[in-house]
Amino acid sequence: MENFSTLRLNGRNRIPMKEILYLESDWNYTNVHTLDNRKHTSGFTLKILEKRISDKAFLRINKGLLINCLYISQVSSMKKDAFVLMTNGQILPVSRRKYKILRESLENS
Repeated sequence: MENFSTLRLNGRNRIPMKEILYLESDWNYTNVHTLDNRKHTSGFTLKILEKRISDKAFLRINKGLLINCLYISQVSSMKKDAFVLMTNGQILPVSRRKYKILRESLENS
């Protein structure tokens, strides 16, 4: 289990959890997007990093995205499509199956 305040990406490279906006799958790698609009690449898969994250603020919104719910600005849906607007202006797609879980999670927090 990871330290509660940081996420280890590769070797000694650690990122504070509070600075992570979202994690994005990129085949066998994961791109970690941070508040300072930087992208860090990890040699670990999203599945492995998801298991290492002990913070309940993170939620999987589709097959390739794990977001930090603290930085959600808005959630919207139009017909069959749902999206999350992050505080940095990034718009991320939410799968139909995860949309209900996301709404319930935000209502309960």
